[in-house]
Order: sequence, then structure tokens, then C-alpha cells
Amino acid sequence: MIFLEDVLKTINEYEVASKFPLNMRIQPFSPQVNDPDFSDENILRAAQITGTREPALTHLRSAAKFLRDNEMFRLAAIYMYRAIYTVPDGTDNGAFILFSQLEPNLAGTIRGMLRFLSAIPIVKWHREQNIPEMYSRDAVKYLGLYGENFAEAYSNLIDFTWMRQELDPDLCYIQILRFGFMIKKRDFQAIVFKHKNGNYLAFAIPGIYANPHGVVITKDEYEKKGGFITDFHAQDGYFIGNRINERGLIISKTERIPADGYRIYISSGKMVIDMHIPSGGGMSPDISLRSWQAARDFYRKRLGENCPDIIVCNSWICSPVMEEILPENANLVKFVQRVHRLPALPCENVIHPYIHKGTSLYDAMNKYIVTDKNRFCNGMMFLPLDEF
Repeated sequence: MIFLEDVLKTINEYEVASKFPLNMRIQPFSPQVNDPDFSDENILRAAQITGTREPALTHLRSAAKFLRDNEMFRLAAIYMYRAIYTVPDGTDNGAFILFSQLEPNLAGTIRGMLRFLSAIPIVKWHREQNIPEMYSRDAVKYLGLYGENFAEAYSNLIDFTWMRQELDPDLCYIQILRFGFMIKKRDFQAIVFKHKNGNYLAFAIPGIYANPHGVVITKDEYEKKGGFITDFHAQDGYFIGNRINERGLIISKTERIPADGYRIYISSGKMVIDMHIPSGGGMSPDISLRSWQAARDFYRKRLGENCPDIIVCNSWICSPVMEEILPENANLVKFVQRVHRLPALPCENVIHPYIHKGTSLYDAMNKYIVTDKNRFCNGMMFLPLDEF
């Protein structure tokens, strides 16, 4: 009888045991149907699905053989895979096994393999759900491993935890062309009304801290540097509060707007088609539009009258200050000007880690945040399905 803590003690990573969910710690290990298979045949199968090339394939096969020959490390890898993909709160609390006792590149290859092998159940689930093969290819193409320095590339599995949604039938996650999509309820920092003439009116929810520019900030920043706190209520036939402009910035001056003809269109708890933007370039207006259209058609066919009526995305790309960072002909500026923007929760005032040094985007962000000392923030977008 072997428990998770026995495994972690053996590989000298016992300190992470408390981070795993209790139910994983108190049940003795027993094989489960969804456990990863580290056989050479399965590695080759996953490589074919993901398009993984040499020299990565040789590293993966070697790492898989190491796991087959070293039982405790194999069990540790299985527990890590379960924490990422099959336990709702498995990795949310920092339950990461780093395999730090191993040579760095071998440890990194094992960590990357946990992402790589998820391609097999993803494709299997797609076939069971009759999801078109072209969507399966898009869903797994970024799971392939192509480099040599796995120690650096897969130093942290936290970026992989969101992938568990790909195996959740209720979310119905698919990757279509440039973006990923799934069905979920969303919380918002705004309330959006739609007028009977089709126009939208958005107010910030009460209690948001913002700087004088209308950028969402933390309470600590507000207390140190000042700004304003949002308010919103309805009274005597009027909406009264801090309106949100077309860029997603919050207007500091309170406004009174007649409520007649408006209905609530967006508020927290609304079911939406939630969009994920994988890292990488190529966000032209054409590919964005074709991705949205394909997602709309897919979910309308699959869900019928239960299909949500908007696409929503929370991302640094949707920042209300994007026009201040990049030129007007940049694809990211064209993207944000095509959608409706709302404020998002405050983020750190740093360059996003997915933006690579040496790129024009990194240089522009660096100038905006570091050199000119501006406040960057994330943003949220919504796009009704009847607008494209």
C-alpha cells in the first residue's frame, strides 16, 4: 500500500505534500482509467497527434523509459497528471512536483510530458462527442514539444492547469483557428444594458478603485496615490453611476442617464462563450473574424437555443490603454477596436510574461510602463453573436 506522501518522501519532495487535495493524500495509490501511459507506443502516438519532432521526441522517449524503470518517479508523474487534469483544485494551491532530484533537462522533459500526453484523451473525447477532426487538430497542435531545453520551457506547470477544461464535457472546450472557446458563467466588473434601438450602455459595478485616468487599480494603490471609487444605482427612472467609455476606461464623473428603453444585457453570472487567446502572433482581423464565425456556428449547431449570445474574453490584449501603446495599424489595436470593452480586475503593472523580449510589442510595453511610468491594466471584451 503506497500513499502520495510515501512517493514524495522517496523522491525528496515531501514539502509539497500539503499542497495536494486531502482526498489525494489519504487514498492509497491504485491505477485509474485516465492515468497517463508512459509506454513507448503511447509516446509515439502522442507525437503523431501533436506533430512533435526531433530532437524532442528522443528526449520524450528517454524520459518515459526512465519513468518505466523508476517506479516512485512514475507514480509521482501520475499524481502530478491527476492534479493537473482530473482534480478540480489539484494544482490551484501550488501542488507542483518539480522532480528536482533529477538532472534539470530530464526533470523538465517529464513536466512537459504531462502536457504532451493530454493530447490523447482530448482527441478521444472529441471523437466521442463527434467534434470535427479539424478542431481536434487545432486543439492539440500547441501541445507538441519541439525544443531541447525542457528545463527552461517547462519550469512551471501552472500555465497548464487551465487545460483541464479541455476534458470537461460541460465546458465543451474547442480550439478553432486562432482562439480557444468554451461555455461557462462569467463574472463582470460592469453591468451592461441594451437599448431597444440596439445601443449598449455600460456602468462599472459599485466599489471599484480606479485612478484618475479610469484604469482599475488595487485598494492599496488608491490609498497611496488617490483616484476614485465607483458607484452605481437606479433611482427615479435614471441610472446613476460611473459610465464606461468605448475603450473600457471608467469615467470618473458620475452620470445620470434615463433608464427608459434599456434592459440588462450583461451582469455577473451570465453564461457566455468564453474565449482564450493562446500565445503567439497572427491575430489579423481576418483570422479573428473567421475564428469567431466558426465558434458561433459550432455552438449554435451543438447547443441550439441554449447557445449563449455573446463571446467574452478577459485578457491583457483587451486592455483599455492598448491604443496608447501601439500604433493604430497594429493588429492588436484593430482587434480591440472591433469589440466592446469593459474593465477587468486589477493586475500587476508589469509587462506580461508571454510577451517576449526583443519584440516590438515588448519594447512598446516597456516604454509605456517603465520609461513613461504609466499604469497598465487588463481588460475584458464582449462581442454579440449577431454582430458578425
